[in-house]
Amino acid sequence: MADRESKARAGLLPENHARVSNGSDSEESDDTDIDGDSIRLPATHEIKLSGHTRAISALSVEPSGSRVATGSYDGMLRLWDFNGMDSSCRAFRSIEPCEASQVKDVHFSVSGDQLLVAPATCQAKIYDRSGSEIAECTRGDMYMRDLRHTKGHITTLNCCAWHPLIRETFITGATDGTFRIWDVNQMAQQKSIAVYRPKGRAARVPVTALTYSPDGSSIACATQDGVISIWSASGALGRPAQTIEGAHTPGTETSCLLFSGDKQTFVSRGGDGTVKLWDMRSLKAPLAEASGLQSTGPESNVCFSPDEQLILTGKSMDGKQKGRVAVLDRRTLKTVHELAVSDAGVTKVLWHKRINQIIVGCSNGQVPVLYDPELSVKGAILCAGREPKRRTVDDMSLGSVIITPHALPMFRDQPAPHTKRQKEKMRKDPRISKRPDLPVSGPGRGGRIGSSMQGYLMKDSLRDEIKASAAEDPREALLKYAKIAEEEPMFVGHAYKKNQPKPIFDNTQEDAPREMKRRQ
Repeated sequence: MADRESKARAGLLPENHARVSNGSDSEESDDTDIDGDSIRLPATHEIKLSGHTRAISALSVEPSGSRVATGSYDGMLRLWDFNGMDSSCRAFRSIEPCEASQVKDVHFSVSGDQLLVAPATCQAKIYDRSGSEIAECTRGDMYMRDLRHTKGHITTLNCCAWHPLIRETFITGATDGTFRIWDVNQMAQQKSIAVYRPKGRAARVPVTALTYSPDGSSIACATQDGVISIWSASGALGRPAQTIEGAHTPGTETSCLLFSGDKQTFVSRGGDGTVKLWDMRSLKAPLAEASGLQSTGPESNVCFSPDEQLILTGKSMDGKQKGRVAVLDRRTLKTVHELAVSDAGVTKVLWHKRINQIIVGCSNGQVPVLYDPELSVKGAILCAGREPKRRTVDDMSLGSVIITPHALPMFRDQPAPHTKRQKEKMRKDPRISKRPDLPVSGPGRGGRIGSSMQGYLMKDSLRDEIKASAAEDPREALLKYAKIAEEEPMFVGHAYKKNQPKPIFDNTQEDAPREMKRRQ
């Protein structure tokens, strides 16, 4: 019984219970055999995460399967929580990592507590699982010719990935033709850098896809010239250990590289509409190839089923057919089934192992989540049957808030204290009592003289003069300078002593009333 349940969770069922389903009653739900076993996709039910206005370009689910992060061409990063959502499926956090810049890639860490985001700038960012920014990579010097001497990327990022075992390490790839290894605790400069140098070309070739091997010993890198190179992740990054020339059509963007759990094979998704399976022991030719998988954008990816017997990838709209998810056999890469999930093209697809659900990103901004109540666990099942909260009068917001003066206690004048205790309390409050500032001890601060300066001013040499001036009559002290002020007017009119004209006053108005009185 336990073996049967484990197969059901992995997506494999005995032949008499098997069927391929996409949630519809069409004739496509016929039995499909793969090596004597049949598959049943968790796609009988569906919810849609809506919020983006443009195509989904980045998608990640944390290891526990409770939260989903989506990035889009609209420049927004949205976080969804299955445990806290209801059937309305609204994101609990919306972030704009960089203004008016597409979110290129996003990945949850292995522990699920951090989120790595690669916007369409040269600086990657780290967020916690709640959406608060933790750190940001430094920007490189774009005027340096040798990119090995720069502390960061100088052009747009294209991809990023976490180390599968070390939770503080991650890599980023950019259009400047380099990929860099970073440490979360030291974001001022990368730990190491690898510069891709194509044969016979001096121009920089953009890095379009990156991934670690399951044990973290190797790094697979894809570039825009159709080359896939394998680098050793231990020590300094020098030259690639292995190179696959012409892995995909030059000039197209290889959008995804994915290692299998046995570390012997990996899958590549090319911008030429092909998916290829490679053997690490012999990279001269692919083990299998699937073609005709055209996509709407350069961000289409591939993912394994929980038991790694199937490979899923997205397809764009083709004539009258809608956007679909192609299900391929891992060994032969033959199309086993296609799921019609959206009226637009499919850009991203993930099959989460723990919750056994398929999350799809579409070119219209929607994120359908496919599940089967019999096979799936938690995830979309938690919020699908949860009714939205009913709106009450308290939830309704007015267009503007009207406040009448003195209508509420907070706007009224404080009443005068009536009790002795209230008076003492107000007297101790320096703001209410308007108490002067207390003397400052020490040399002084903030422009105020301290006690030490006051003591210096009150020395014996100054104390006598202060006492003498205090005993003198102020009127007599001013009059003793009257004669000096008349002889040398230095306080009034001194600036115009040489060029001041002689004042001539008109006294006619003053004499007119006197003359009239004399005549009368």
